[in-house]
Amino acid sequence: MFKELFDDRSKRLGSLRKEDHALFKQTQAVTADHQSLMKQANLVEKQLGASNLQLPEAEFKQDRGGFKDLLARSVSYGVALVEQILAPKLKSNSLPDQPATSKVDQLAKDLFDGSHKPLDRETWGYVADVQVNYFTVMAAMAAPEEVASYNAS
Repeated sequence: MFKELFDDRSKRLGSLRKEDHALFKQTQAVTADHQSLMKQANLVEKQLGASNLQLPEAEFKQDRGGFKDLLARSVSYGVALVEQILAPKLKSNSLPDQPATSKVDQLAKDLFDGSHKPLDRETWGYVADVQVNYFTVMAAMAAPEEVASYNAS
């Protein structure tokens, strides 16, 4: 009886071989592709090792200098924008309105694009300027000779 069961089982299993299964075939194909890629990677690694590549340090230094220059111009431009908002009547605040003279200036201006919009209301810098003018007038009325000597110096 066992022999009949065993013989019957081996006949059924004989038709179900792992080599015939779709997943086994896919696994074999993926394994072959992986081995091919590893051979190619090893070949490329050997070729690169023989070529002795150098880093472009000169370009890195040039880029670093360019970024430092861009950051410095951006700081100047940003400070000028803030000063223009705080004290709009000062003549030294004309930097944001001037056209860019170089590519770095244009990049710095582009970084602040959209932040330089006209304000529809008075800024506290304008209000402070008006108050200083009022205080100057009041001080002139209180002690005209001291204000005159202060303005002369």
